[in-house]
Amino acid sequence: MYADRLLLAETLIMVLETGSFTLAAEKLGISQSTVSRRIAALEVKLGGKPLFHRGTRTINPSENVRSYIKDIQDVLARLDAADAKIHQQDREPTGILRVSIPPSLGRAKLLHPLANLNRAYPKLRIRIDLSEHYIDLRERAFDLVVRIKPTAQTGVDQIKLGESNMRFVGTPSYFKTRTRPGKLSELKNHAIIGRNAQDEDGTLSIGGKRLNIAHNLRPAISASDITAIYELVRADHGISLLPDYLIIDDLAAGLLVRCVSDFAVPPLEIFALHLRDQRNTPNIKAALETLSQAMA
Repeated sequence: MYADRLLLAETLIMVLETGSFTLAAEKLGISQSTVSRRIAALEVKLGGKPLFHRGTRTINPSENVRSYIKDIQDVLARLDAADAKIHQQDREPTGILRVSIPPSLGRAKLLHPLANLNRAYPKLRIRIDLSEHYIDLRERAFDLVVRIKPTAQTGVDQIKLGESNMRFVGTPSYFKTRTRPGKLSELKNHAIIGRNAQDEDGTLSIGGKRLNIAHNLRPAISASDITAIYELVRADHGISLLPDYLIIDDLAAGLLVRCVSDFAVPPLEIFALHLRDQRNTPNIKAALETLSQAMA
């Protein structure tokens, strides 16, 4: 019973991938009439609803089966992954690993460790995307995504790689002509560099964190990218709240100094996400180990 349904589902996916009953038949090694019979049988199982909108040169899924197609793609992918486990348990990473990481975190902590994976495993080719936009891993455009406060996805595992504390900082040069603030309330006398301007509800987004602040703080400068905020602070333009992964070396070297000790900010939690059916593949295992070590 299940074998027949999987056979029909596989045929449907092949028709969609090739855009042709004829090409699907060639790929599957069957006749075009067999492909047509399988599609007709699947339509009957789904209540007689048409599976496609057929144009002169294109075949597109109808609206009422789009979610069904997505579900069976996931099932077939899990079957492929189950087969791959048997063959990959003793294999080293190979092929292409597609990773998306936030730009600031990537440049500060993760780019070089990921690049070193290629040295350790020369057969592994790594494609790195520096971005923060939402990625649906079920679309399989990426194998691994690193995010801060990620959105939960069905069939996706989230592995915590580490945390990064947030600190108010400025440069020694900036504080030469200004008193270094020890309290949050004293920030009103300083130039604040934030990620977005203050909202009407009294919250402030600064350094990428949403804070409830009752001191009527408004950024003198706002930027959309946290690396840009860091560069503005380093250039003596003001104070901001920044993560340790960007500033820890500067603090140790005395290029930045801490301020505002009376306000505790929860640390940023950093996660890696991957499809659950890929958890035991050599590429994902090697990448997770590398990223965890980099964030330790």
